[in-house]
Amino acid sequence: MRKYDICDANKLSLGLLKFYNIRKTNTIYVDKTNVIAKIAKKVPIFFLRPRGFGKTLLVHTLSSLFTDGLEYCNGLDIEEWWNDKKYQVVHLDFSSLADKSPLEFKRDFNALIIERFGMEGKVEKYDELGMRSPDRVINEIAKRLADNSVVLLIDEYDAPLVHTINNPDEFIDIMEMLNNFYAIIKQYIDAFRLVFITGVTRVGQSSMFSVFNNQLDISLDDEFNQLLGFTLSYLERYYDPYIENAAKSLKIGKDDLYQEIKLYYGGFQFSLGAKERVYNPWSLLNFFSNPEKVFLINGFNLVAYHLQ
Repeated sequence: MRKYDICDANKLSLGLLKFYNIRKTNTIYVDKTNVIAKIAKKVPIFFLRPRGFGKTLLVHTLSSLFTDGLEYCNGLDIEEWWNDKKYQVVHLDFSSLADKSPLEFKRDFNALIIERFGMEGKVEKYDELGMRSPDRVINEIAKRLADNSVVLLIDEYDAPLVHTINNPDEFIDIMEMLNNFYAIIKQYIDAFRLVFITGVTRVGQSSMFSVFNNQLDISLDDEFNQLLGFTLSYLERYYDPYIENAAKSLKIGKDDLYQEIKLYYGGFQFSLGAKERVYNPWSLLNFFSNPEKVFLINGFNLVAYHLQ
């Protein structure tokens, strides 16, 4: 039996990034919580994926699990056996720190750390020498934390660096602040139940990879190839009515459309031993919402192609 039998564009999760919003609005949620649970057991974890694959939704799902437990997990695979307690979750979205000068970065990074750790009024951004460095701020915070008390989620870790890649001086200044920040996290690693870091690219100059010498990079792991993205089997289970609707709109057979999707969107394989390719969710959800326009926007008129 198909997971969803009604083709309703409002059930597509376009624009929804928070797990609890998707679950509360009965929007389609492709259940991969059995795989998500596996990364919730290790520390620290590093995970790369291209844009549009749902890294932020993954981060929010982990945040919900550790903040709300199973409150929004009714009917999901994880419901049967998740029994962890609730934690303080600190979510740092580094995309909010992109496109800033080193001085702006230092100021806003300090403010973000203090706010997300709930340390307003307890930890100051300034001292007698002026604005404090982020590593001094996080050091003062981390030494107050009890062991195994905080889940740290860092999304888009590379955003501040990518945006300064063409300005070597700014890049180096921001890189140094981030490297010192990671060094303090490593120093107080026992305080963290989980450290999970996402990004789009691996920045070779970042000492994060040497500081976290015990980190697990699961980006190219066979077990996690399908952690994000849709396989054809997921499309059939969750989105078959949308494929049907698109096929009618484009006036071709449903099986033919499955083949066109496979050819047109190509699919990604993130590990050598992957059994299935995965497709970019953002691209597919946009296609389902308006099949003719999306194919046309991407430079290929599928209707005209089939009328030839």
